[in-house]
Amino acid sequence: LLASTISRLKHTGFLLWGFVKDRVFADKPRNNPELMDKIVHTINMVTPAMLSRVHEEAVNRLHLYICRAADILRTVSCKIIVNLCS
Repeated sequence: LLASTISRLKHTGFLLWGFVKDRVFADKPRNNPELMDKIVHTINMVTPAMLSRVHEEAVNRLHLYICRAADILRTVSCKIIVNLCS
């Protein structure tokens, strides 16, 4: 269940997952209850400032992707116009 949930995380989730994983598996949990306790404890360590940084990173990446998409559209549009005018 945990693995399937982790595989569905988006990039932002992976930023937090790295924090959680590093702490949870610093000392390998011996059983599932210990694993769950470590996960809950680590999630409770996430601060509003950390969430804010993750949000800022997600917004910055989204902006980057939008700019790249706009550049691609401009390039394609120019090529179409050139081909139509030829």
